[in-house]
Amino acid sequence: MKPRNNISLSTSYVKKLLSDYLDYRYRHDKGSICSFSISKLLRFHGIEMEGGGVTLATVLRYYLHKLVEVGLAKAEKVHGRNGQCWKYFIKRHDIPKIIEVLKQL
Repeated sequence: MKPRNNISLSTSYVKKLLSDYLDYRYRHDKGSICSFSISKLLRFHGIEMEGGGVTLATVLRYYLHKLVEVGLAKAEKVHGRNGQCWKYFIKRHDIPKIIEVLKQL
């Protein structure tokens, strides 16, 4: 995929990025737990962390932590390539429910 430069920060766009990624993981992962970081999610969509990707990551983090608050995800601070980052853990069978919750946020 080619990196995108025209990044939108609308809530519907951000929730669609997250929903599309989770849907992909639901259909293709074999394990019971999906783990990922925001940078992995952005790379999946062809978005680089430079420029608007950092702001987009902040908005994504907001929604992911909302999922943690309601008990649909777990978050853990880990050491990544560029220092500390959040890694998210979601039960694969909860993904359809999470997508519905995202529509309501």
